[in-house]
Amino acid sequence: MKDRGDLQHKRTGETALPKAGSGSLPFGADPQASNTLDSAIEDLVGLMHERSKGQKRPGAGSRGKKGVADAGARDRKGKPRDDSDTRVMLHIARAAFKGNADMLLKIAKGFMETGYASDAVTTAKEAITADPTYPASYFILGTMNANRGDIDEAVKAFKKVIELDPSHPLPRIALGDCYMAQDRFAKALASYNTAAAMPEVHGCAIVGQAHALFRMGRTEEGIAAAEKAKPIAESCSMTSYKLGLFYLLVASVIPDAIHWFRNCLKLDPDDFKAYSSLADAHLMNGDADAVVACINELAKVSETEAVKLLKRLTQE
Repeated sequence: MKDRGDLQHKRTGETALPKAGSGSLPFGADPQASNTLDSAIEDLVGLMHERSKGQKRPGAGSRGKKGVADAGARDRKGKPRDDSDTRVMLHIARAAFKGNADMLLKIAKGFMETGYASDAVTTAKEAITADPTYPASYFILGTMNANRGDIDEAVKAFKKVIELDPSHPLPRIALGDCYMAQDRFAKALASYNTAAAMPEVHGCAIVGQAHALFRMGRTEEGIAAAEKAKPIAESCSMTSYKLGLFYLLVASVIPDAIHWFRNCLKLDPDDFKAYSSLADAHLMNGDADAVVACINELAKVSETEAVKLLKRLTQE
């Protein structure tokens, strides 16, 4: 089987997207996105330090990692940071790395994680201007637009990724997800079918098929597709999470939903969305004790996220 995980790009050896079976997507498409704000900022600081050695700029390299590490709204452990400082720093870095598509994408991610969606989209567009042949720039722009509800713009971006690299399944899965959000189930199914037929099969494509088929009234075929996704979901956290959503929101099989959310958390204990969806499943099951236990588990990972979940559940 051909190893075809990374989006094609002219720069040899660069990894634009991870392998299709890894269960990890670029920023915005996956709750387990590997490049957190902390690591992105560390990369920025390191590169700015290297640049300052050969090209002196006012303020370049004057702020060490210790000063930057305290910036940001909240890290993944829920520790407080000053997001206004982060925004200023990211704007400075954005100007410093103008024309560098890779760094602009990391800066865009930093803006998104601190809640500045408009800055994030603008920076992602600057990355595209810097290198219009780089598929990952369009993918990340698409996921950012999808996350903020601008589905039409997300569709345009994902179609551009497919144009640049037609052999990768991830943009077709993302495109299918956009069509599902627009209730265009037949188009979604076509996109998922194409992704599922590729040599490197991604479990999310199969779960997408199940979702679309079920919504189209082809329930038996939908259930069969979900069954087909289960072996992949056992070792892929993202497929496991999406399979849980299918059983929770589409097929209404709560015990199966709980199982797959639990499996997702076994694979990735830091997945905030899985905790939230697991709590929803227990709530729908009428198990208040399990909901409380889920919140307590999340609090061990992030007190901030646990408080958010508790507020959401008490307001619904």
